[in-house]
Amino acid sequence: MRGVGLGAVILIASLLIGPFAHARPAAAAGACDTPGAPTKTIYLPNITKTLGGPTGWVTPFVVQNIGTGVATLEVAFYEFTSGLLVTCRKITGLAPNTSFADVPNNDPDLPHDSAFSVVVRSFGSDAVAVVNEHQGSGTRSESLSYVGFTSGTTQVHLPYVPKTVGGWLTTFVIQNLGATPASVTAAFVSSDGLRRATLNRSVLPGRAAVVNPLVEPTLVAGVEYAVTLTSTQPIGVVANAHNDAADVVAPMAFSYNGTTSAGPADVYLPYVAKNVLGRSSRLVVQNAGVSDAMPTIRMTSRSGAQVTLTSPGPVAGGRTWSPDLRGVADGEHSAVLSGGALTALVITTDPTSAFGYTGQRPSPSRIFLPNVTRSLGGHLGWTTPLVVQSAGAASAFLRWYRFSDGQLVHTQALGALTPGAGLRVDPVNVAGLADNSQYAVVLDAPGPITALVLEFSRSGGDSAMAYEGFASAAAATPVPFSVTLTPVTATLQRGQTARFVAAVRDQFGAVMAAPPLSWSVTPATLGTIDANGLFTAGQAGGTGTVRVTSGVASATSGTVSATAAVTVQVPTTATVGGITFRVTATATSDAYVEASISESDGQTITASVDADVAKVQTEFSRAFAARPRIYVFGSAASATLGNRTIFGMSATEAARFANVNGFYDTDTANTVAVNWHNVRDSRPITTTRHELTHVMIQQIAGPEAWLPAWFNEGNARLVDNTVPGARWLADTNRYTAASAAAQVPSRLLPLSDLSDQEVWNARTAPALHFQYYEASRAAQFVRDDVGIAGTIRILDLMRQGPSGRSTYLATFEAAFQTVTGRSLSSFASAFPERLRTSVPVYPGIAVTTETPDGPGLHFVAYGFSPGAAITFSLAGPSKGTYTATADAYGVLRRYFTTAFNWIPGSYVVTVTESALKTATVTGTLAAPATGLSDWLDATGSSGLLLVGEDPPGRLE
Repeated sequence: MRGVGLGAVILIASLLIGPFAHARPAAAAGACDTPGAPTKTIYLPNITKTLGGPTGWVTPFVVQNIGTGVATLEVAFYEFTSGLLVTCRKITGLAPNTSFADVPNNDPDLPHDSAFSVVVRSFGSDAVAVVNEHQGSGTRSESLSYVGFTSGTTQVHLPYVPKTVGGWLTTFVIQNLGATPASVTAAFVSSDGLRRATLNRSVLPGRAAVVNPLVEPTLVAGVEYAVTLTSTQPIGVVANAHNDAADVVAPMAFSYNGTTSAGPADVYLPYVAKNVLGRSSRLVVQNAGVSDAMPTIRMTSRSGAQVTLTSPGPVAGGRTWSPDLRGVADGEHSAVLSGGALTALVITTDPTSAFGYTGQRPSPSRIFLPNVTRSLGGHLGWTTPLVVQSAGAASAFLRWYRFSDGQLVHTQALGALTPGAGLRVDPVNVAGLADNSQYAVVLDAPGPITALVLEFSRSGGDSAMAYEGFASAAAATPVPFSVTLTPVTATLQRGQTARFVAAVRDQFGAVMAAPPLSWSVTPATLGTIDANGLFTAGQAGGTGTVRVTSGVASATSGTVSATAAVTVQVPTTATVGGITFRVTATATSDAYVEASISESDGQTITASVDADVAKVQTEFSRAFAARPRIYVFGSAASATLGNRTIFGMSATEAARFANVNGFYDTDTANTVAVNWHNVRDSRPITTTRHELTHVMIQQIAGPEAWLPAWFNEGNARLVDNTVPGARWLADTNRYTAASAAAQVPSRLLPLSDLSDQEVWNARTAPALHFQYYEASRAAQFVRDDVGIAGTIRILDLMRQGPSGRSTYLATFEAAFQTVTGRSLSSFASAFPERLRTSVPVYPGIAVTTETPDGPGLHFVAYGFSPGAAITFSLAGPSKGTYTATADAYGVLRRYFTTAFNWIPGSYVVTVTESALKTATVTGTLAAPATGLSDWLDATGSSGLLLVGEDPPGRLE
């Protein structure tokens, strides 16, 4: 290295100690006696302590454990001139991803004004090292950086070795990485090929030798050389370029590692600048082969624009070419060098600073960056942006480990990478990182990748450095990178269970098949959770969280976690209208469940309330004006009593409404009653959602509004069909109504007969049930014409018009015409034909895997003759042929489940009335199935299930 002028001062505290503020204390010197072979040996050719005097060069270095085990380090310092071992420092217990840092100026066992070659041996784990070189202060400070060698070669190339060219001088240090003395020949050639020279050095194992062009008379001043070094042993070479003579106003310098060539292959240059804050780059390309080469450089700007530069003529072996960048646009670029066995150096300067790095061959998928900082030492301190360049990877993933303790503190995904292009990541802009902090970073990608670390401070002088990322030869092992947990919230009754599912993705964005998972509940009294994510609510109740963690709690990979909010409700007891209820305040409603109902059954109804409320509010794009209250009666007797004492019904009305599935109270506008004794065995249970829809419709239309029953009930049935497991009900509605319309004569009820709610309520089976099917289709046609927004608009206009039963139909007709643009009578007259043509084929069969008893196979055969004798068969993993009778609308419905020995799989379903009326469809019988609905008859060991009508007495 060149010395500094007299009077220069090194600010060790601010300039040197700052970047290594979290370094481990220097270990005491000891013998290099760790048994066994080292896992990794790292060579640092040029380490100094106050070289040139008290104000001279110092080279702090960082060694990072990049393996999975705990490392023991031996750091051996060899004196430059004699090659003698000065000291061996031993560091034990270095955890994965943690670092050891050494500042030679702080080491009392090292002599002053000295240079050393250092050998670091890591036992128990892999390691890498970065060296920073500093001298001076303020405007005369200089900063350089190079990376340690973990392997050497017998031929090394240095593209840029000037001897006082424009003030620049390059010295270089050769370290013997072999086991025996090395004879090294350095062949110098000028860029024009006219000047040549040869120098020789002999270097002992682990030791180093220096070449300083200033003292070599065979080298001509004012000439820029390229050098090829050939050795009898593997060597590593570090070049230090300086422009820091005493008369230079703004001294600057940079270091770079000598490179080798593995034959013709692309070389990647992540950062090339042109007029960026006064900073521009020069590229020096060296032909490392024997034959002539024709280099080309493809430049890609940050915006994606590309320019290709081509050498004007062949470049001979050992010589260099420096492309003209005047045709390249201003800005930051990345580049790819092609065209032979080439190496490259990028030199970037501005008026006060310089840094350099060598071109890279991409890593298969992983790169280590040992020393990355954010405002280290304060707002003027060191910040080190990364430049990630794709060599084929479409994305990349960063893991940031805190330097001091190795803990993973942040993960970051980089998407939409383009091969050849670069992406700059500035730690200052990464929200998960802290100021005045230092990190080790691991970069993973699902394909070839390169990376460069740029080091800048604003403390003045030559405060710029760069070092290349350390490529891993092996593909990156997938590790947990992110986890999502569903559901994100859960509300349960005590003793209830809920299944939480964790989806873990690795650093490449792929879902991990069997990631390591651990589960916990806070507070512990909230409940328990097993290894499969099954949460069981405790008896105490309260609120808390379920947490899932994936990964191994170590510095190697770290862990990722996600949480879900959980509420366990404990019912209170209240007596209302002479009936004792268990009262549960769910997230959206208040559920009053009669105490005679089992707690398990009560939990079933309350568990669905929040989902029902949420669906109704989403459907109509507004919240309930008042918190809904749901009364659940356990018997006809208690329902009769509650209808009188709570809802104020007459004795006749109370008995009548005790036998329906449910109703809503028009007086309170937020109260729903559910007769559990009628609906407990239905699958799915739709009553609460149905009645809440009526509450919402009344809220929008107004408490005095009367709506046609088909519009009111039809919209409620449409919302019924959204309950999970209700696909079979939706099919029944659609195809039974269409089948009725297709009969001659039509079996439809005129819409005018479906307008009065009291007439509606008085109907008996089968019209009692069919009217819901027909009404749901009429309501759907309105939605098809004007959307749900149009349906809501009709309700809004109802509120604005005259109220009362005597005017309800005229008010609805006016609102209907305003929104749809057609009269209600026109809609009603066109309805039968529209319904008939809504199904293109008669007869036909609709199938679904949802049945009234869970997964299985449900079919609706439609378009047959009312009351006709029907033969139907299933052919698949199981087989059967049966006879039945079509209903009054020409429909036959059946379902099959594994509960009656039907084997899951694909089935061909055939339904025949006569040779002229046959339909066939292929469907799937899904598994598993649980139980049977009480209102369905099971016949025969074959598993034939005869589906009857809806539960008798159903009134909605």
